[in-house]
Amino acid sequence: MALVTTSQKEEVSVASTSTSVEEAMETEEGSSQAGASAERQNPKHRLVHLDLKGAPPKLSYLAQVIPLFKKFGATGLLVEYEDMFPYNGELRDLAAAHAYSQEEIQQLQELAKEHDMLYVPLVQTFGHFEFVLKHDTFRHLREVDMYPMALCPSNTESIVVVKKMIDQLMAAHPDVRYLHIGADEVFHLALCKTCKLRLAEQTWTDRQLFLDHIMTVLSYIKVMYPNVKAIMWDDMLRETSMTHLQAYGIGEMVEPMVWCYLPRLSGTFLTVSFEDLWKKYAAVFKSAWIGTAFKGATGSSQYIVPINYHLQNHMAWLAQLDNIPSSLTVQGWALTGWSRYDHYATHCELLPAAIPCLALCLQTVVHGGFTEDCDFHRKVSEELGFSQTLQVQLVPKSVCAVSSQHQCVSAVVMHNQSVVKHHTVNLLPAA
Repeated sequence: MALVTTSQKEEVSVASTSTSVEEAMETEEGSSQAGASAERQNPKHRLVHLDLKGAPPKLSYLAQVIPLFKKFGATGLLVEYEDMFPYNGELRDLAAAHAYSQEEIQQLQELAKEHDMLYVPLVQTFGHFEFVLKHDTFRHLREVDMYPMALCPSNTESIVVVKKMIDQLMAAHPDVRYLHIGADEVFHLALCKTCKLRLAEQTWTDRQLFLDHIMTVLSYIKVMYPNVKAIMWDDMLRETSMTHLQAYGIGEMVEPMVWCYLPRLSGTFLTVSFEDLWKKYAAVFKSAWIGTAFKGATGSSQYIVPINYHLQNHMAWLAQLDNIPSSLTVQGWALTGWSRYDHYATHCELLPAAIPCLALCLQTVVHGGFTEDCDFHRKVSEELGFSQTLQVQLVPKSVCAVSSQHQCVSAVVMHNQSVVKHHTVNLLPAA
């Protein structure tokens, strides 16, 4: 894996003349970057993903950590509510018993605004629909009756429910500029009798069925909320032909968030090479986002955050920037922190345990690279209250081996001992 590192010139420019991460960030972020252009290295948005479908934090805790996100380089939040959004009326069953109140949703937005951070809500509109389809009221909308993962796009009631969900979410977020519609991992597609018949009648592929539903969702957003730009995960588009993408005009309607959480991005990405992927996306879309991970990407029951693994994921993406065609604008990064892989899965690492990893990953993106002796490594450690510099050993690995996980044990223990007073685990009860 090619590692993008901060140049010696940049390290000297940030010499210990300041002690805060913010000052170091301000100095280095304006520096020229090696390899990819400065604009590519530091796109305007760096979103921290809050996955609230597992161990959702209380507002009092978020009020403590969001300023830290900002300090370490975040410019916004990507908030995935799932059942933590206070749905009401016909959708009231979707809200968990401990869902945030409308007042808390407003407070969270005000908190982001106070720190000049972009706020991007996320609502699933196709797959990962378990929190909706588990209810008897909506069971008839399942693509496969035994499984609540995906809705049936051929059931006319499906889009009605999706529109109502969007409307309630947007009513609570009247000032947002972006709305993320999810749309990832639709594993159950074109399996029911109605969908199969529709494919036969229209001579469609299953990807055309997917595009038809997504375009209906996107068209609704464009008509009802013309000042809002839609974002979606890209995985369902990777194996969709350029011809179909262009024919549906999806490039004018949405910005794909291209995600990969591996420490190596070389070779093939699933069954599509990055070279082919960028060529296709540049021909269809004007802009795109990058999706990385700072936790929740190495196992559905993981509880120790493998910092090395996630740092290498971010450095691999920094190296990948030069391969993206200049015609495709990189809007920004979303550093994802998954809480659980789906509505029924076990919890991954909790947010408090991932704060050190998030801080280092954010600073790596800000500075365009990471070395074990870089200045911000020390400053992040000091800022978080560690008595020693966070232990990081950059050993390229294609998988998260047990050894690399063990290298992070001491960091997590140090975190629990040294900064518990700053990052109290103050979470809402599980559903």
